[in-house]
Amino acid sequence: MTSVLVYGAYGHTGRFVVTELRERGFEVVLSGRDAAKLPGGRPAPVDDPAALDRALGGVSAVINCAVASGRDIYAVSAPLAVEAVERILASRTRTKGVATAGEIFDAQDFLHALTPCIELVL
Repeated sequence: MTSVLVYGAYGHTGRFVVTELRERGFEVVLSGRDAAKLPGGRPAPVDDPAALDRALGGVSAVINCAVASGRDIYAVSAPLAVEAVERILASRTRTKGVATAGEIFDAQDFLHALTPCIELVL
């Protein structure tokens, strides 16, 4: 069975992604920054590389559903998303990853911030 780690699994989008993956027969690994919201999951604050490495261990794919909210959403989300992608690419070359930024993904400045770290391989 293919295992997929969902980061931000307990958030609005994450809950839907987890449900859909389970319905499709995937083994779902729950992850996010808040251990209290992840019974049986793999807590991993985004600013803790060792915790992220532990969380990513043994999974086949990663779906990032976490997103910052508030007035400085671009300033907070863009650097964290770029860093998450860099960590996935650098430390887990065999792990497939999907980086999302929720409702701000179409923002030109945000996409500009992500572009240097993303390589499309078909």
